[in-house]
Amino acid sequence: MMNKASPGYEGSLHRYQKAAKLFQGKILFILVDSGVKANGKVISFFKLKESQLPALAIYRTLDEAWDTLAIAEVSVEHVQNFCDGFLKGKRLRENHESEEKTPKVEL
Repeated sequence: MMNKASPGYEGSLHRYQKAAKLFQGKILFILVDSGVKANGKVISFFKLKESQLPALAIYRTLDEAWDTLAIAEVSVEHVQNFCDGFLKGKRLRENHESEEKTPKVEL
């Protein structure tokens, strides 16, 4: 999640694309433009604030597991480590389990 109008957008997008190739067939990467007001629902779903962006967020539909990582600078290594950790069951935000389950609604 990042603002397409930010100065580092093009470079960050290129690094996201490089990282995405490492997870082809495992993770679907979607860029959410935080500069679009309607995308605020997606950002709030992951319990992120504007001050925490840019950020990575991951969601697994089978068990509704998810995690986020606020990052100051997008790098292939940050994305790769975050995704690898999630796929191995490591979560940065351990408090997801204790959060109240909310009914899923279409974003």
